Amino acid sequence: MSLTQSDLFALDKGGELLDAMKESNPNRRHIMACIGDNYPIDQLDDAGNNVLSVAAFRGFAPETAALLKRGAWVGHADKNGCTPLICAALMGHLDVVKLLVAAKADVHAVDAQNRTAAYGAMKNGFTDVTAFLIESGAVPPPVDLDVELKTAVAVSRPLRLKR
Repeated sequence: MSLTQSDLFALDKGGELLDAMKESNPNRRHIMACIGDNYPIDQLDDAGNNVLSVAAFRGFAPETAALLKRGAWVGHADKNGCTPLICAALMGHLDVVKLLVAAKADVHAVDAQNRTAAYGAMKNGFTDVTAFLIESGAVPPPVDLDVELKTAVAVSRPLRLKR
């Protein structure tokens, strides 16, 4: 399914897609080129990413919405097992995460290292994204005991000054 120009304008309520077309960012221009024509939307690049994963990772919410409307596969995983949801959560893009969850992205999906989107968001300090994912049914990420232990040891160790 290809979007018509009127479909794009209907999606572009705040004029963000038109602004994106004018932007000099090559990633954004490439994504925009994939939205409105007959580009095979789930074609993969050399890293195994589809255009939805790139848009999600970059935090391009209007493009993500347009790609989802065009039928991009929300469950695609790249060579590292990262889905568009995991990509967006790792980078803290709450608006994109909300779009992907609304499009039925699997909040329980794990990457090649068995990490979920909620874990990635928590690990990178994006508490708003982590909370939203948990509210959306994701299992709360485990406490990273290694980090907690290192912090506890560092705090409990007396400071030794050299004379």
